[in-house]
Amino acid sequence: MKKKIIISVIILTLCYVIYFWADFFIHGHSTDWEKRKGFNFLFKESIIECIDTTFTSGYVSRYDTITHFLYVPALSRKHVVWPETLKDTTYRIDIWEFLHMDNISPDSIHIFTNQKLKDIKLKRGEILNSKSNKRTSIRFGYEFKKMTVHIDNYSKVEKVITGHNYKGFFGEITRVSLSNEKGEHQIFVDYVPAQTKALFIFYKLNHRFFIIIIDSDYYFDEKIIEILNLK
Repeated sequence: MKKKIIISVIILTLCYVIYFWADFFIHGHSTDWEKRKGFNFLFKESIIECIDTTFTSGYVSRYDTITHFLYVPALSRKHVVWPETLKDTTYRIDIWEFLHMDNISPDSIHIFTNQKLKDIKLKRGEILNSKSNKRTSIRFGYEFKKMTVHIDNYSKVEKVITGHNYKGFFGEITRVSLSNEKGEHQIFVDYVPAQTKALFIFYKLNHRFFIIIIDSDYYFDEKIIEILNLK
């Protein structure tokens, strides 16, 4: 009897391991160093030389592409984009392109603030940048027919931003969740250990859908959006 229990435990463990790795192989992200070359068009031409590509990296999956950039105004002394006191500031920029979401338009996205998001846990998924101060949890096989944005009750949204093909918000952000039409949390961005100045932009360009996140440890305001080429 004891032997059968041990065998059953081993089989169940193996099944779980196989299931996890199969799930990750199908839905998970892998590291990418080349996709960054295709996103320069999202930046104003005047600041391209201020984008530091030395530490640029990203992730790819069958659903999306996430690319990390650093914007450093001090890289260029030919023009002044920001006040002199901010010229050495570094801004982190994530450009997240979703490959199967051309059905989503920015004006259809509802943004809710003061939400309780502390206990969110995705049962099937992965965490990108788990050791950084911005952890991103992604549900395996996520799907959106509609998208709703939830901002937690520890965040302070200072401004909601809208344009003819984009929508977003700016403020001191702690946690943000993206849920589908069923109210199920699919993507969860968690700034730790505390609030971080951040700009979130949901952008539609023809049949392409992007989320652009700009954040920094230094002071900045919503005018940072002016570095983006949102046609």
